[in-house]
Amino acid sequence: MTEAVATPTPEATGRVGGIVWTLRVTAVVNLILVIAQPVWIGLYASGFVGFEQVHSMLAGLIGVAALVLLIASVLAWKPGGGGPLAFRVSLAFFVFIIIQTFAGVAHVFALHFPIGVLMAIGALQLNTMAWKLRLPAKKTGGA
Repeated sequence: MTEAVATPTPEATGRVGGIVWTLRVTAVVNLILVIAQPVWIGLYASGFVGFEQVHSMLAGLIGVAALVLLIASVLAWKPGGGGPLAFRVSLAFFVFIIIQTFAGVAHVFALHFPIGVLMAIGALQLNTMAWKLRLPAKKTGGA
């Protein structure tokens, strides 16, 4: 009776280091903040005046979290050996945040709302990529 041995995929044999966990945590934080934004502005629109300031404050936090996410994606890509896709999506996400912030401050809602939807989709995509990411196994020295 012979047993079939499955060949491990590169994802299964890869490692998950500290930079991958940083990428994952910042991706989750970004997703939570992006999903919370329409809630806060919805409360403001319902008559709770203070929530406009919460919405504005969270925009700044999203910018900082997205910058950390961008840095983590660069570190996972270049020194870590992961692919460039997470970096590219993180960069696009960061650019969208900048555009989104300026559109919101300028009250250009025809741009602000659709970009918000794209950001939610992008944050979800970043989470999917971050939780699937595994860096290549470290090469060991030897002959």
